[in-house]
Amino acid sequence: MALFLAPFVVYAFYLYFSHRDPLAREAWETRATWWLTAVGLVLLIGSILLVSAFRGATPDRTYVPPRFEDGRVVPGHFE
Repeated sequence: MALFLAPFVVYAFYLYFSHRDPLAREAWETRATWWLTAVGLVLLIGSILLVSAFRGATPDRTYVPPRFEDGRVVPGHFE
């Protein structure tokens, strides 16, 4: 969620430092919000793809689901 909101925060700082009111509705023009939304979605989807590509187990490993042992939950893991 932070990656999606990051462009909006950067734009708010830009408005503030350019001596425009970041809380004013007219400062958030429609064209700017469309671009901010697009950039936020690209950052979010890109991060999800990168995490899924470089994290996890190799294809030759087997996933063991969580289970109860002696009244405690043993988390799932790869073997």
